[in-house]
Amino acid sequence: MKQKIVDTSIDISEGGRARMYWAARKVSGKQQKLTQSTENEVDLQAILKTYNLKGFEFGNWLNNDERYDHVLACQSALADLASIIGSKNIGMDTLIGIAFGARGTSKALAHYEPRLNMINLTKEKGAGSLAHEYGHAIDFNIGRFIDQHPRFQELTAGCDMIKENKLITLKGGDMRCIANIIVTAIKKTPSYARMKERQLNEYWFRPTELFARAFEQYISFRLKKRNRKNLYLAKSWTHYTTSPVYWKENEFEPIAKLFNQFMLYLKDSLEGRKTTGNRKWQMLPPAAPARKATKTTAKTTTAKSMAAPKKTAQKKAATKRKTTKK
Repeated sequence: MKQKIVDTSIDISEGGRARMYWAARKVSGKQQKLTQSTENEVDLQAILKTYNLKGFEFGNWLNNDERYDHVLACQSALADLASIIGSKNIGMDTLIGIAFGARGTSKALAHYEPRLNMINLTKEKGAGSLAHEYGHAIDFNIGRFIDQHPRFQELTAGCDMIKENKLITLKGGDMRCIANIIVTAIKKTPSYARMKERQLNEYWFRPTELFARAFEQYISFRLKKRNRKNLYLAKSWTHYTTSPVYWKENEFEPIAKLFNQFMLYLKDSLEGRKTTGNRKWQMLPPAAPARKATKTTAKTTTAKSMAAPKKTAQKKAATKRKTTKK
């Protein structure tokens, strides 16, 4: 018997435009549940403390009902995200905050600001983008604080374009290695080849964007495996498998296995088992670049051959001293 997929992002308050957005969504042919909420029912500080976020930020254009809508929906999304990662330290010890319709009028549904470490979800269309922007936050913060590189802050080298015909080895630890293995695997999929044929602009092929899109699809994939979905956290699995900028299900399954491995290291980092010194998220000095290996020659091939001339010179000096005494 086929199990019904349960949507976990449904506790939305009466009133406000966001209510109409959520009410329009259908789950298994049934309209989503709406709940009456009051200010006392939304404990912002408790949510921030539970997930170690540095704060919530609200735009002036959101009325009180809409603020409750977004916070309640975001709370359920954070709960699902934490259950998949295996850690509630989503904010990485209060490094990351979430803004609702508060940062600019970009055409994007959402965006991540690395300088301020803020995830911004737009007022009416930001739902479904939290996982994508959190993928960017992981890429930046793990690369900056935990698994560092002398040149790149992000695990995936950020917006720097890696040429298709040139292999660049990004030296680093396990997480940087797996992140770039994921990006490499993505580039070998038929979906990626179809993207190239569509002649999309370079934004869609940046390693950091490929990683974030794959991360949000992975979250939807894991929710699907649990017969759940959260339309505030990520889009529906059908959306991903039919969109030209994501991956078909059979193409994504090998990528999901790589993400399973990545998630084990991510959990350890968030839980403090993968730390730098005694403090989590401690800024490290950039790693020293590896020294170039010197070419070996016939004259300097082994330590013995280098030591031999020195020994001969010592014997000559001793013989000279004996001759002088005579």
